[in-house]
Amino acid sequence: MGPVLMAIFLIAGGATVRVIGPSVGGRGQAKLLSYGLMLGGLATAAMNTVVVIDVGEVGVKHFLGTVDTRVLGQGVHVINPLASVGKMSVCEQQVAAEKFQAEIIEEQALQEIAAARGLAEAQQIISVGVTPEYLMFHYAST
Repeated sequence: MGPVLMAIFLIAGGATVRVIGPSVGGRGQAKLLSYGLMLGGLATAAMNTVVVIDVGEVGVKHFLGTVDTRVLGQGVHVINPLASVGKMSVCEQQVAAEKFQAEIIEEQALQEIAAARGLAEAQQIISVGVTPEYLMFHYAST
């Protein structure tokens, strides 16, 4: 949006110089300056209408809060000067294993804690619920 506003100001400044310039000073210099400013504004606006999508990237065009469903592939594209393009990489990316090492260690620790709790609960059930009389009855009936 910034380059578009700059282009508008350059064109408006060139028009202002074109109108006010001859009354202030030299007519030829004002005319040349006004054409230069307007040409600079048009060039700035034209540069904002072209976007280059590099290899391994795609572009998504946004305009006034809406996202265009058409994906811009690699290459040169002409777009609305008021629109913006977000570029995203589509290349395969490798992620280092060290990045996830903390999560792996944490998961293993949680599994060990769960196993220890299960073992402790089993020992508690056995120590409370199983008596020698129960064992004798259980093994005698089988």
